[in-house]
Amino acid sequence: MVIKAVYENLDNQISHIINQVFENSELFDLSFHEVSHLPATTLGQAMVTHLDNGRVLADVFLNVNVLPNASQEIIVSTIIHEVLHAYLGYSRSSQLFNDHEEMANEYRGLMKAALQNLFPNLSNKDAEALSWGGLHETTAWQTLINTNPAKANEIIQINKDHVEGNKGTDC
Repeated sequence: MVIKAVYENLDNQISHIINQVFENSELFDLSFHEVSHLPATTLGQAMVTHLDNGRVLADVFLNVNVLPNASQEIIVSTIIHEVLHAYLGYSRSSQLFNDHEEMANEYRGLMKAALQNLFPNLSNKDAEALSWGGLHETTAWQTLINTNPAKANEIIQINKDHVEGNKGTDC
């Protein structure tokens, strides 16, 4: 799934952003790790470290307690989400900004398009729902809850169905 999400020759803005920073960079190392210590509600996590010599290390941790049953679509969505954390962490040495707020406001549409580029049969509704993954503590999400609670609940259910493997493409 990492290869599908990050390294395949894709034609979408997320893949262009990722390749611009990560591909052939001597200053940036991006590593993926399967881990079992994350909470059951956490599909993945990213950690970015800026070294004194200008190098940036980005580690993406994927929760092996949850993801083996999940759909390919939500696994790729999680990888894209965490790689965006790495990109945002690389782009600035300070975490003064809230990555999730920026993702919700600036990258959700790009994430949706990337998912549909990777999974051409993925519906607009599911792609949009998956692009909301991990962004439920943002102002944009709170606005959605306040203006359209039924849609917010549907997004939560679609994500749950993909996590449990009840929806989407099996691994």
